[in-house]
Amino acid sequence: MGVSDPQLRIAQLETALRSAHKELTSTHGELQSARNALQSTKGELQWANLKIQMLEEKLRLKRIQILGPNSETLNNLQLALLVDEEPGVTSDEVAASKKTCHGQTALEVPAYISPVALVYNLDGVDKLQLSAKTAAEIFSGKVKTWNDPAIKAENPGAKLPGDRIVPVHRSDGSGTTDNLTQWMSKAGEGAWTSAPGGDWPLKGGEGAEGTSGVIDAVKNGKGTIGYADDSQAGELSKASIKVGSAYVAPSAEGATKVIDLSPKASGRAANDMAIDIDRTTTEAGAYPLTLASYVIACPTYSDKNKADLVKGYLTYLLGNDGQAAAAKAAGSAPLPSKLSTDAVAIADKIAAK
Repeated sequence: MGVSDPQLRIAQLETALRSAHKELTSTHGELQSARNALQSTKGELQWANLKIQMLEEKLRLKRIQILGPNSETLNNLQLALLVDEEPGVTSDEVAASKKTCHGQTALEVPAYISPVALVYNLDGVDKLQLSAKTAAEIFSGKVKTWNDPAIKAENPGAKLPGDRIVPVHRSDGSGTTDNLTQWMSKAGEGAWTSAPGGDWPLKGGEGAEGTSGVIDAVKNGKGTIGYADDSQAGELSKASIKVGSAYVAPSAEGATKVIDLSPKASGRAANDMAIDIDRTTTEAGAYPLTLASYVIACPTYSDKNKADLVKGYLTYLLGNDGQAAAAKAAGSAPLPSKLSTDAVAIADKIAAK
């Protein structure tokens, strides 16, 4: 009969075992793939959670100060985002961060730079040129009409109406106000006599809350002029500002250039990259009415997972990919190459204690 029944049965069992082994191997591979996918998903969720936390802090606070153990932000996240500050925090605040950062000074690195645009709404005038001095006289109320000799002198050939100028300023504290007043104070040849800062110091003009409020007020008014992050200017006309003997329009390239040529703020630690923006530069193409925002973090963390998350997030944010993504999404200017490299190097040293 050929193969006996027992031999046939053994052969069948061996075939079944091989098939079962093959299926088991396949199942094991699928299980490992599922485990890898789960691990990847957990990592993505951790990243997403950190980003959400950081965005919530950014939206909730106009300014986060490092005040040691009582700092809500550093206690909850041990990470702070400072938006529209010049520079990020004071040297005293950075020194106080030692209470939270395990005896070390918090690191401070620039993460976002953007030109501040002088936006205006004036019928028939599509091009406008202003020096810091004339801008200061406008926002302080000294220059009251659009055909004032000071404006006409900077705009030869322009048909400037005699309309009343309506300056629009932020009614809430803001980094854009700080940067505008810093520029007018340093480059305005004495025309701006109030102390620069984030709160508007003068009475008069029209106050509006938030960037969107300023944009709406300028857009819906007549003869209005205000200031805002260039990325939020929309279709409003934007003035070019005087730099040396030329006039420069707001641009990412101009903002990057002025940051690149500006010195580091004095008296700061090696891991503090606060920049003293050169408001009086005459460098061709530079745009000195620029803001810089900073990221603050501790150099070490007691929790390794948190240290890894902060390090990973910041090295991405400050590197080429993160800067390109920010420029695409928010219209910001990318950090100059060396500044980006130096910032990534500082963030890359973040570790668990």
